[in-house]
This record gives sequence, C-alpha cells and structure tokens, in this order.
Amino acid sequence: MLFTRFSAVLILYIPFTSIAQQAVVKWGDFFIQQKTDSAILLKWTTQLEVNSNQFVVERSIDGNTFTKIDSIKSSGNSLSRISYSFIDNDTNLLKLPVKLFYKISAIGMKGETANQLVGSLNHNQLFSLPWNIEAPLYPNPFKSYFRIKFTKTFPYPIKLSILSLVGAIVQEEYIDISQNSLTEVNTLNLPSGSYVIRLQYENAVQFLRAVKN
Repeated sequence: MLFTRFSAVLILYIPFTSIAQQAVVKWGDFFIQQKTDSAILLKWTTQLEVNSNQFVVERSIDGNTFTKIDSIKSSGNSLSRISYSFIDNDTNLLKLPVKLFYKISAIGMKGETANQLVGSLNHNQLFSLPWNIEAPLYPNPFKSYFRIKFTKTFPYPIKLSILSLVGAIVQEEYIDISQNSLTEVNTLNLPSGSYVIRLQYENAVQFLRAVKN
C-alpha cells in the first residue's frame, strides 16, 4: 500500500501595528535655540515611528531632575522623516545664569516610554554693567539683610530682584546709589534658602548668588 504524506502550510496575515506591540521611535535631529528673552524653540525629527502616541517635553536646570512642561501628539506610524517643534514660553529660568536641559520622551499607545532624547542650552544674557561691585554681597550667608557696595555712585536707580532657584521673583525693588555707593536690602520676609540676586540697568545685568539662614 502506498501512502502519500501531505503537509499543509498555514499563512496568517498579521497587521503591521500588531507585529510590534511596543512603541519604536528612531530619532533624527534635535535642535534648541533661544528665540527671544522669554522663548526657547525646540525642534526634533523622527526617521521611524511605530505605535507612537505622543512626545512628552520636560525641562531641568541640573540635567537630573526634570519637570514636565507639555506634550505633543505624534504621528503614530511612519516610515518617513517627520519634523516636530515646540516653543517654551514659560522660561523664567532665562533670568538665571543656569544651563537649561530639555528631554523629549517618546510615549507609546499603551503609555510605555519607547526612548528619550536629551539636549541642553547655554544661554547668555549677561552684559557688563557700567560699574563694578567692590564687595559682591555681605554678609553671605545673610539673615535679615545683606549689603552691596559699589565702586562708585550711579545717577539712576538700579533694579534689584531676588529670585528662587527655579526663576521665580520673590522680592524686587529699585535701589538708589546716586548719593551713597553702599546699599542695604531688608530680607525679613524672605524664607531661608538659596537665591540669585539680579542687578539690572536697562540691558545690563549682573547676577550674585546668596544664601539666607
């Protein structure tokens, strides 16, 4: 008796989106530029997207601790190059002499993070003031007040701002050194902590770091 063996091959059609359940994103370029005194432009591209849902934009001043500032809808699935952009208008940190870090996280349809892209910006808004400071700031650390002594008097008031390390203005006043080069600033209502003192006259800016005990 002759037996003939038949073998069957089963071919299944599997949609493209179900092949890769996890999100896959291949990055292209990442570009960061300060556009104005209060706006930073972020531009990035992707070369491949599979099951992507959105991009989460985060910001940091130390490169370690990031804070979410917004999210951008992604294309979902693409085999071609796609460009994205975001403008950070909430940039009080531009008032501080710090380096800004930005992180773009690619988030999948299930909420998973595919991968991340990190870049930084060294902004430079420092201009030379038309005077020098003899004693930068004393006492430092300070308690209820601090003093600043300039090398000469100046005919117009100087704007003095005390900022927290996240860029928020916690105290602000105009100081007059037209008659006396020594000025004293009362800080009784200021909580303990680290601060940045900003001295400004028109476009001239100088920063001092200080600590209140």
